[in-house]
Amino acid sequence: MNDPASTRRIAHAPDAVRAVETIGDVLTDLVDLTEQLPVRLDQAQFAARVLDRLSEELAEAAAMLRTGLPAACKHGRDLARLRLAFPDWHIAWTGGSGGCGFTAARPGRPLISAVTAPVLAARIFDREGDSR
Repeated sequence: MNDPASTRRIAHAPDAVRAVETIGDVLTDLVDLTEQLPVRLDQAQFAARVLDRLSEELAEAAAMLRTGLPAACKHGRDLARLRLAFPDWHIAWTGGSGGCGFTAARPGRPLISAVTAPVLAARIFDREGDSR
């Protein structure tokens, strides 16, 4: 059976694996830093920079888990919003022009594609209006 939800989970499995690996690495580094606490005043800046780097890595892992996309893709949050707004549609990132692009599919309906999320949303609304 070709269930769009299961296809979405499989398609984004590598991002989830990378996110889990990143989180594991962050936890290891955090434990190492915690074992050195409290730090001397002359080491405080270094410890703070390590924590800043770890927070950036966790933010990237969260973005990968949230959207199945690299955090660098400026449309990553849009993908999550599209999936919430159109749960009956299989929404995917296609890596179109500019590094990001989107497609939407629904059984019995033609495939829709767009470079930006707002354009895709408008096209889905147009198609939904056609079916009423």
